[in-house]
Amino acid sequence: MCRKKGIEYGISAVSQLIDQGYSIQYSIVGGGPLEEKLRTMIQEKHLEKHIHMLGWKTQNELIDIMKKAHIILLPSVTSQDGDMEGIPVLLMEAMAMGKIVVSTYHSGIPELIRHNDNGFLVEERDVEGLVRTLQIVITTPENWQRITENARKTVLEDFNIERLNNQLIDLFKGNYSK
Repeated sequence: MCRKKGIEYGISAVSQLIDQGYSIQYSIVGGGPLEEKLRTMIQEKHLEKHIHMLGWKTQNELIDIMKKAHIILLPSVTSQDGDMEGIPVLLMEAMAMGKIVVSTYHSGIPELIRHNDNGFLVEERDVEGLVRTLQIVITTPENWQRITENARKTVLEDFNIERLNNQLIDLFKGNYSK
């Protein structure tokens, strides 16, 4: 796990929701330099029954984990050295699978997610915003179908590799509007 994933903000938000009585299981996939710090954070907040650090997984294992999830939370942040994500493939995969995604106004993510249309966005490092957004998502399942359908449509129409390749080929051939 690296700082730009913002996992510590996700843990803090989930912790607050659990304190408010929400029944949540939060699975964190991956490893890296922040793993021990995050494990300590989970232990200090006594969240071992709710937050599970699963370590590195293969692509197939990750897909199986996402199939079981209702919400995919990726609160990306800009690191202190300015490092940022582009558009995380994980979010595109989750949206294509019809999952609710919650992320941040970070780098290229708003090009993929339109707040309250095909997913949800909050400001970077905004734990309270994550808590409020997750509360809204959890308590309004009647909106899930609309949002997940929009999410699938966005990925299929706007982030389809074959379609993007054809557009690039057209540009190379000079077939574009000026």
